[in-house]
Amino acid sequence: MNKKHFFIAALLILVITACAPASSPTEEPSNMDEQPAATQSRMDLTPAQRAAIGALSENLGLPADKIILVSTEAADWPDRCLGVARKGID
Repeated sequence: MNKKHFFIAALLILVITACAPASSPTEEPSNMDEQPAATQSRMDLTPAQRAAIGALSENLGLPADKIILVSTEAADWPDRCLGVARKGID
């Protein structure tokens, strides 16, 4: 794909996503006072879980204590591409 085609494709994607309707919640948020039993103290979290909560807090502009970790699952990825193989890319 040459630069002209790439530019046209990128511009088309930008226009399509800019014209998409604003998203809205599919259901009403639950009462925050009723936290799930799986809620853990921040001291019980692994460094990866704390980092994920910190990144989410920063991206959403929410205090970290308002983010509730419901579940996590460890995964071993077969490569640096998280298992998504592309021809010619390691």
